Amino acid sequence: MLSRRFGKTFFSLVAAAALALVTWQPSLAAGYHAFKITNDGYHVIVAVYLSDSTDKYWGPNQLDPGQTIPPGNYVSWDWSGDCNQDMKIVYGDGHVDTVDELDTCSYDWQSTY
Repeated sequence: MLSRRFGKTFFSLVAAAALALVTWQPSLAAGYHAFKITNDGYHVIVAVYLSDSTDKYWGPNQLDPGQTIPPGNYVSWDWSGDCNQDMKIVYGDGHVDTVDELDTCSYDWQSTY
């Protein structure tokens, strides 16, 4: 009798823990994923624009006001958008790089400019 009660209690605790784990990580359930841009180049990145690959217009600058990505540094985001993004990188000297249909779920991006 004791072992049957222990088994039911143990199963209930495991089920409750599994449910808590699933609900405790809403970012995974909502489709959030990490995306990182590394500046391995020689110029400061001053703006990063992302937009869904089906959109006509660029989204807002993903960097905070006054934030830059100096050479040798990186910035990462928990991104909730669609995986396929078009990206525009603006450098301090005015140079612009664009990347079409970057899979932000599978790949990070590395600047070498």
